[in-house]
Amino acid sequence: MSAATDPVFEVHLPDELLPKPGVISIPSIRIPGTSPVIEVRQPEPPPIKTENSMPELSRIKFEREQQAFLRLLPQLLESYQGQYVAIHDEQVVDNGPVRLDVAYRVQQRLGKGDIYVGFVSEKPDVQLE
Repeated sequence: MSAATDPVFEVHLPDELLPKPGVISIPSIRIPGTSPVIEVRQPEPPPIKTENSMPELSRIKFEREQQAFLRLLPQLLESYQGQYVAIHDEQVVDNGPVRLDVAYRVQQRLGKGDIYVGFVSEKPDVQLE
């Protein structure tokens, strides 16, 4: 049989079995000696996140908590000097001597969210822009 007279096979699937965009991920299927019957392409992989790809809203919330830390710093120095404090919704929600412990406790209590954990000292490691 020549390529021009190769039989073409049709596949009819019920609607519930039809591929949904971005869901099915099988390679192209071809029957030797025929035109393609079904051709399904894998969806593009999601972009790789880098440290500079923080979503805009999350970055804004983080910066708001960071600014609250700096604004509250005079009061924080009275009670928390030499400790790390976690700021959430512009309030102190935890404190302690080890940054990761403070962040972990807040995450356990509040779940994932935007917090800022800063070290309370006369010379903070962040500045207002």
